[in-house]
Formats: sequence, structure tokens, C-alpha cells
Amino acid sequence: MDAVVILTNNPVMLLPEAAQPGQVKLGLAGVVGRNYAIDESTDLTTWQPIVVFTNFNSSPQSVEVPYDGAGNRFYRGRLVR
Repeated sequence: MDAVVILTNNPVMLLPEAAQPGQVKLGLAGVVGRNYAIDESTDLTTWQPIVVFTNFNSSPQSVEVPYDGAGNRFYRGRLVR
């Protein structure tokens, strides 16, 4: 056996990238056909969805979100059931 691939339903958040001025690009990789969301929080307690990807395809999906540099922002990827 050359490699072992483990598939889970959980998405993998990709490293944030600089986008247009005042924005950050968030990426997510997951299993084809699943539904995933990217959520945002300022306190790690209250989460708000930014985007929901339905019927995920084989490429990582991304979204550009505004960010003014003020305060903390936390992001998470999650499976939408």
C-alpha cells in the first residue's frame, strides 16, 4: 500500500489569503456532494454564518469577506446537516 486516504465529513479550513484591500479570502476543502458553511465570530462564543456552500464540488471553495483590521475575527468551517 502506497498511501492511506481518510475521508471525513468535516471540512478543512485553508489558510486565509490577502484579497482586495479591506478583504480577506477564506477557503474550505471538503467532500464532494456535502454542504458546508463558513462562520465568523468576534468572541468564539457567538457564531454567524458568512456563506453556505451547497453540493460541494471537487475544488476548494472560497469567499472574500470584509475585514477592517479592527478587533479579533475568528472563522470556522462546519458541515451543514
